[in-house]
Amino acid sequence: MKKTEYRLGADALDWKQLNYILAEVDVLHNYAQREQFEKIHHGFSSSYKVVSAWKDEAILVGAARMVSDGYVLGVICDIAIHPDHTGEGIRREMIQRLMEDERGMAFVLMATFDNEEVYTELGYRPHKAVYGKYPFKTPYLDYTVGDPFDEF
Repeated sequence: MKKTEYRLGADALDWKQLNYILAEVDVLHNYAQREQFEKIHHGFSSSYKVVSAWKDEAILVGAARMVSDGYVLGVICDIAIHPDHTGEGIRREMIQRLMEDERGMAFVLMATFDNEEVYTELGYRPHKAVYGKYPFKTPYLDYTVGDPFDEF
């Protein structure tokens, strides 16, 4: 297996490769499907911290970001791994790098399905009071609670 290199910062991203990965996996999928790449680029570029994973110096295989005030709370989100590179520990390493040097900060992880084991190994636990509102229907929200889906 080829060694994975990790880079910090949105300026390290290759937007074309990131768009491809996001369209392939269930991360920002609705934006990628609708080709709203400018929103994706703005989201990553405006983030507190971004980490990307690379093979052979030029092949993007993963990316993740943290939205934060830099002191109290960091929200780790949009963790995307190219389907050909799942199971290589890239998700775990990117999350650890996002949390690095952020002592005393509370973290919330906007997780993806089927990766619960990785998250609990990193010390994350299910949150009892987090709610979400999306501008599109998503499998991440429980629509049995509250009003029926309503786009805003």
